[in-house]
Amino acid sequence: MGQSGILTMNQNRTFADITDGTTNTLLVGEFSGRVGLTGSSPLRPWLQGANTNGSGAAMYCCKNIKKAINEEASYVGSDPLKRFNDVSSSSQHDGGAQFLMGDGGVRFLSENINFGTYQNLASMDDEIPIGEF
Repeated sequence: MGQSGILTMNQNRTFADITDGTTNTLLVGEFSGRVGLTGSSPLRPWLQGANTNGSGAAMYCCKNIKKAINEEASYVGSDPLKRFNDVSSSSQHDGGAQFLMGDGGVRFLSENINFGTYQNLASMDDEIPIGEF
């Protein structure tokens, strides 16, 4: 989640790199078709997991936290790959989404979480105290 997140492209990370603590760092977030990806998208097979009949819950390769949880996707530009860098975490249920933390715990984060706190949780080394969330 972001270039300062644990899972980033072409980067090797160790637990020692997670200076914010594994309980305060997002590893993976839930994403669903609710964010606006349609079945006709040419990227659907790449971006979305599927069951045997070709349907399923989406798994986006989101890179940035620029939208609130469950915020509808708004695509700008013609490059479909760039559009999915900023897709919001989302779920089919109301109120928030599930996240896997760096310590292996799973947390439900409210869509009403303070946006700054949400962004700080995506960074493993910003050294900003999180507090309760």
